[in-house]
Amino acid sequence: MKLKLSQLALFAGGAVAAAATGSMKGQTAHAATVTVHKGDTAYKIAKEHKTSLKKVISDNHLKEIETDNGPIVLVVRGQKLNVNDGKKFKNDYVPKVKKAAVNKTANIKSAVSQAPVANTQARPAAQQQTVQANAVQQQRSQTATQSAPLSGSEEAAKNWIVSRESGGNYNARNGQYVGKYQLSASYLGGDYSPAHQDAVANQYVKGRYGSWTNAQAFWASRGWY
Repeated sequence: MKLKLSQLALFAGGAVAAAATGSMKGQTAHAATVTVHKGDTAYKIAKEHKTSLKKVISDNHLKEIETDNGPIVLVVRGQKLNVNDGKKFKNDYVPKVKKAAVNKTANIKSAVSQAPVANTQARPAAQQQTVQANAVQQQRSQTATQSAPLSGSEEAAKNWIVSRESGGNYNARNGQYVGKYQLSASYLGGDYSPAHQDAVANQYVKGRYGSWTNAQAFWASRGWY
């Protein structure tokens, strides 16, 4: 079959365009929408998708907050993240927060105010592991002792957690979790009085997190404390 010069030019041009289009498609990264599940972190998600940790954080405008254990990047269960699959994981994110020069309370309040609230019913076994063998006896003896008043930021963090756990109801029940702070019934040793619940909750938070503001940061990133 003979082709005219104009037809040859069109054929050649179409072949070049098709080849260029195919090349561009081959270079396009596969984008995925990832839902954050229990136990997920930005580091874990970036590693699973073989991509840059820095890019995952910047593309999704994730917030960094400071805790006593150092800076953490905040992700919340149920949150949707845009992640581009790559070929190699890069741990290339450098924390911006400097521990000596950060206002922890301000960072925590800012981060949690922008994060979606995770609605969770379950509590992990880790909560029960913090109880010593003689905890019930110690808690009962400490109930009689007047606790020192909390600072403004500590009281605010405590109320923030309570509003999400029970709405402030000392009689709230959710399986084995009881009262205003939704503590395991084994913590309370059968004494569900408001004064005892307050004392045990303060003791639990101090022993596990060091402060209510730290407990609030933990809750905000995982949906439980």
